[in-house]
Amino acid sequence: MGSSTEGSQNKGLGLGLVGVGLALMLTVFYFAVAAYLSVQNVEKFKSTFGGALSYLQTSASANSTLGALGAYADLIIVILIMVVFLSIALAAGSIILGKGVELLRGSK
Repeated sequence: MGSSTEGSQNKGLGLGLVGVGLALMLTVFYFAVAAYLSVQNVEKFKSTFGGALSYLQTSASANSTLGALGAYADLIIVILIMVVFLSIALAAGSIILGKGVELLRGSK
């Protein structure tokens, strides 16, 4: 009798983890597509990620002596930060999804 209760708890927990993992992965996909589409239009990019760009432009990187790269250093930094955070969220989502599927397989 205890094993059926445990199996239903594992199934419920597994479904919850699968839902959270899928939601996290879909959120990452949405933000990645939004960032990709906004990069093609400079004004849209500035309106979407303007806070990060304005913060970086107040720092010393705007007056950099890197030549041609100095003009785009702020944009490169913002893009790299976005890539890192999206990668971490994607990895977390896939791990959570995997654990949920593992629980669902074990509850049979």
